[in-house]
Amino acid sequence: MSVPDAPNFQAYLHRVERRPVVRMLRTDWQALLGQQGQPVLIDVKQTPLAEVAPQVVATIAETHSPGASRIEIYRFDPKDVAPINVDRYLVLEDTASRWDLPAIGNAASTEDNQNLRDYLASYVFLVKEAPGPDHWLPALPEKVLSVVRRMGLVPSVTKPPH
Repeated sequence: MSVPDAPNFQAYLHRVERRPVVRMLRTDWQALLGQQGQPVLIDVKQTPLAEVAPQVVATIAETHSPGASRIEIYRFDPKDVAPINVDRYLVLEDTASRWDLPAIGNAASTEDNQNLRDYLASYVFLVKEAPGPDHWLPALPEKVLSVVRRMGLVPSVTKPPH
């Protein structure tokens, strides 16, 4: 069975959101998630974000409510005054019900057909959020440390991870 593809839709989403958009197989995303409201530690190397996240200290995923999830990547940057940078990605899980697909199909020069519906059912979209005032941190926040401790790991933030 071939995987559905809708490159015009992804290009449209990138244009509308005005920031990087990465797609991820829905089955891979669902395999990463824990309980709703409970952050889980994930291996960023097992996601499409692996190449955009060098020197990662910790990555967590959290579902706040159905369809409202986020990935937070905490990375070491020795050039910054605060050594930890956090990059956040909103996870768009239910794009088919979120927008008017016939109108999007027209704007994206694609059809609202079974291929598009299958494509949206097969993928979630990770949209990079603009950095906020807490993008630069002196240390990992307690929310992340508690997840790391629960997993029995000890992060190193004084030097780049190996």
